[in-house]
Amino acid sequence: MRGPEGANLAGLGAKVVLPRSRARSRGHARVRRPAIARPARAGTPAGPPPPPRTQTCYIPRVLPVDIVHRTQDHALVITWEDSSASEYPVAYLRGWCPCAECQGHSNIIKYRPAPRDTSIIELWEVGAYAIGFRFSDGHDKGIFRWTWLRDIRHEAVPTGPKTSRFVAGHYVADEDLH
Repeated sequence: MRGPEGANLAGLGAKVVLPRSRARSRGHARVRRPAIARPARAGTPAGPPPPPRTQTCYIPRVLPVDIVHRTQDHALVITWEDSSASEYPVAYLRGWCPCAECQGHSNIIKYRPAPRDTSIIELWEVGAYAIGFRFSDGHDKGIFRWTWLRDIRHEAVPTGPKTSRFVAGHYVADEDLH
């Protein structure tokens, strides 16, 4: 994403405000509207108008700079802006698919083991915030945000493969549940 003078805003936590017509048609945040004084309705106290509603689009702090799909050993390798690299076995990615079909509609995301020979048939970038996959079992509904891939990588705390669950965004190992 580029700013007015072409400056890169990707790592700056920039707020993106789109014109109202574009915001609705593309499903983005509503536009910041200037506050206007409105006459008081009968039965309501007159006063200053409410503050304008704003929403920000989340831009991850660390973005990938290189993505390599190694078909021979069923792995995806992502090199991040901070020079770290993460290797994801494809079956591990399929097991952590974040879509509603795999996870339901709750704040708990569980690891669901997939066959070791699971492969990626196709992959594509989703906007500037995620990647999508079509797996060998035909599943293609998961949107793997860059932040999600950072959370499930083996280098993230706790280190090693995560094979339990995330509750409200925090990893909880099986031994912590008892």
